[in-house]
Amino acid sequence: LRRVAAADPILAQMGATLVALLVRRDYLCVVNVGDSRGYRLSPDGLELFYTSRFTDHDLYRTTRADLQSPFGVPTLVTELNEPGADDASLSITAGGLVGYFSSSRSGGSDLFLAARSRPGAAFQLVTPLSAVEGVAAVAAPDDVAAASPY
Repeated sequence: LRRVAAADPILAQMGATLVALLVRRDYLCVVNVGDSRGYRLSPDGLELFYTSRFTDHDLYRTTRADLQSPFGVPTLVTELNEPGADDASLSITAGGLVGYFSSSRSGGSDLFLAARSRPGAAFQLVTPLSAVEGVAAVAAPDDVAAASPY
């Protein structure tokens, strides 16, 4: 790939991306590695989340009024993005109240939990997943059950 790109100036800025999807019963996991993005649609279909490689790997959200409407202009998920950190791969549980994402804000790549009061609302609680003793303490039981791959 590098040899071909080096031989053709038009391809010099080309990159490579892997987007993988794992489906197990009622569990869905999307992972992307590379210079493009994987999109994550909220369970109700009204929010779309992605990570931009053009802005230091920040999380973005775009919304729509109903399933027939187009998505609006993407905006930063300011309550989850940490300046100077790579924040990526937000996945929302089935109830729409809890999200999990990766971040380099603590010096390495760690998983974080984010919670909100209702689908579509701003996230109010952001904490490292390692600091959460019981996810049930910050999430609705339906969200916890739906997030489990088992």
